[in-house]
Formats: sequence, C-alpha cells, structure tokens
Amino acid sequence: MFSYPPLPQTLALTVREMDGLARNGTAVSIVMLGHDPRLAAFVHALARRCGGRVLEPGVDGLGAAVVGDYLRHRRRRA
Repeated sequence: MFSYPPLPQTLALTVREMDGLARNGTAVSIVMLGHDPRLAAFVHALARRCGGRVLEPGVDGLGAAVVGDYLRHRRRRA
C-alpha cells in the first residue's frame, strides 16, 4: 500500500537497509524525482549517511542521468 508522506516504519526500514548497504560497501545512487523540500532533505541526509549520491534529473533526462552516473562510478573488475 502506498502512503505519502511515508509512515515512520517505512522511514526506519529504509534507513536500516541503507545502513546495511553502506556496511557492505555498496555504491548507492538515489534518484530523486520530486521537488518536495522534506523529500529533498531526507534523500540528501540518507545519501550522506551511506556515502551515496543523489541524482536529480528532469523527467526527460532520467535515463541519461542514471546511465551517466553508472558509467562515471562503476568499479573495474579484476
């Protein structure tokens, strides 16, 4: 069930999952499609917490932003 603003449980689970990703060294890119100030504050705080990045593309630039971020930050395999 979708709920906006998100329930406190949803926020807590999201933070817990991001903490787990950070512990595993996973590169995190968060795509923010809205312009709500509370959403922006949460997304940027989450990115700082897990060492991730925030992408804020326009609707028309979503694909280019995701692919461009991947190409800039991918890790080379040995």
